[in-house]
Amino acid sequence: MSLYPIVYIASITAGSLAAQDGKLYLLFAKAKGLSNRVILFRHMLRGSMGTLLTQLPTLLVYILANLLMVEIYRNFPGAAWRLYMAMDFSTYTGTGPDYEAGIIIGITFCFMLLVLIVQWISQIARKYFDPV
Repeated sequence: MSLYPIVYIASITAGSLAAQDGKLYLLFAKAKGLSNRVILFRHMLRGSMGTLLTQLPTLLVYILANLLMVEIYRNFPGAAWRLYMAMDFSTYTGTGPDYEAGIIIGITFCFMLLVLIVQWISQIARKYFDPV
């Protein structure tokens, strides 16, 4: 379940680094005699942070979508498990008698608020790392 976000971030990072390859400021840094490691960490990764940070909301939505499976697998009754139990859904009868609308609205609102905060952090961080 954590493999997809890792591969997703790696592909976004590789694409962003490939887009920066051959730019003049990198050629200048190589001409100054900086090592490849210094060029990668100081110049290339800093330049690609804006692209990476715009993907944070997408990753958060993926993590929230898989939260119930992780909680069931790890036997940890968390927020997604409580939301699932509050729905009291049966495939045969539909919504059961223990349907808790207040819990469903509250947990869903918290998840939506979390996504909104991550959106704001992503946009603010992108303006900081990629001011263009």
